Amino acid sequence: MHMSSEREAEQKSKRYRRVVFSRSSDPQTWTQFWMQISKSASGPAFESKLAYLIIVLIGKSGVGRSASGNTILGRAAFESKLDSEPVTTEISEQTENVLGNQISVVDTPGILESKDTEEKIKKFCQDLLQSSRPCLFLVVIRVGRFTEEDQKAVRAAMEVLGPRGMEKSYLLFTGGDMLEEGRTVEDFIFQDKKEGKLLEVVIKFAKRYHLFNNKDADEEQVRDLLMKSGHLRTQDQPDPPGSSLGMRN
Repeated sequence: MHMSSEREAEQKSKRYRRVVFSRSSDPQTWTQFWMQISKSASGPAFESKLAYLIIVLIGKSGVGRSASGNTILGRAAFESKLDSEPVTTEISEQTENVLGNQISVVDTPGILESKDTEEKIKKFCQDLLQSSRPCLFLVVIRVGRFTEEDQKAVRAAMEVLGPRGMEKSYLLFTGGDMLEEGRTVEDFIFQDKKEGKLLEVVIKFAKRYHLFNNKDADEEQVRDLLMKSGHLRTQDQPDPPGSSLGMRN
């Protein structure tokens, strides 16, 4: 009898995970390793288990979570459209080779849709944190007025992630195309000086944030995110430390 493809993928995954590279290993070896196993394997179960990094997108409906996932993966992996009705109703995962690294992106439903939805997202995130899989959580906010609903969504995301998850999180601002020419994401953050609600959130995320223009297919914005968060191996920088963007005083 032949084993099921999923069980076979699991066994292959375990064998490959036994391979250990020293910190001094040639970074190109990592790339060749991931490309070799991705070509020799088949099926999403195998790809997901061997992903170098898991990126989880969290936020309310309509902020561009799915579009951001597509930007990271470089393809239309998730359905994304401007609609009053939520497009993403279930937690879904897609895997792709991104800049030489096997990366899985997880798209979650709008965190404010229901208490049950929030609990499902929380369980997924906490289970991931308990695993050995490297992960990055992106709490998505759209450039524009930081409303009460936006604040509620961020609070819910912080509750879902908990202290440990917050240490692995970035704020991801979308709608970079909406910024007026010459304006930066910092201008958007600091324009709310009177109430300072958005600035408070940025500080709670240890000043870790990034801006996406999901209408621009340029992969440099993805490269910048992975470099800032310490999740991009290159020949010049094989094991980059985590870093956060600077802030104005």
